[in-house]
Amino acid sequence: MNKEYTEFVLSQQDLQNQNNPLFLKIFEYYQQEGRVFLLQGEVAAGKTTLVQSFGKILGIDSITSPTFNLLQTYPSTHQSISFLHHYDLYRYELNDILELGITEEIQQKGIHFIEWGDEKIETICMKMGIISLKVGIEALRDKRKYRIGLGQCTL
Repeated sequence: MNKEYTEFVLSQQDLQNQNNPLFLKIFEYYQQEGRVFLLQGEVAAGKTTLVQSFGKILGIDSITSPTFNLLQTYPSTHQSISFLHHYDLYRYELNDILELGITEEIQQKGIHFIEWGDEKIETICMKMGIISLKVGIEALRDKRKYRIGLGQCTL
C-alpha cells in the first residue's frame, strides 16, 4: 500500500478560503473516488471545524458535531458533491458501528467524513472496495497541521 501523504499547516482563516491547499487536495482525492475521509486527532484538534469549513464550500451553513447521533447527512448545492455525511465514532465499539449500519451508509452518494476513523473502519472500507483516505490533525498554537493521504497519517 502506498504510504504517501501531503502535509499542510493552516489557520482558521485559511480554512475559510475554498481554494486552500487542503480542500483542493480533498477535491482531488474525491474526483479519484476517494470519498471516505478518516479524521484522526486528539480531542479538540479541529476535526469538526474542518468538516464545518468544508461544508461551507458545499453551501451548507450549519454543521454540528454528530456526537450523539453517529451520523448527520447534509444536502449540498455543489455541482459534483451531492451530500456531505459527517460521522463521529468516538463512543462506539466496532460491533455497535456495524449494527448501526455503517456499511450501508458509506455506500451512499456524497463525501464522507468520519471522525475517529481508525484501522477498523479502513479495513471495512477496503473489504467493500471503497478507498478511504486518512486526515491527521494536530493542534498547534494558532494553526492546525493536516496530513492527508493513504496509510499512516496520524501526527
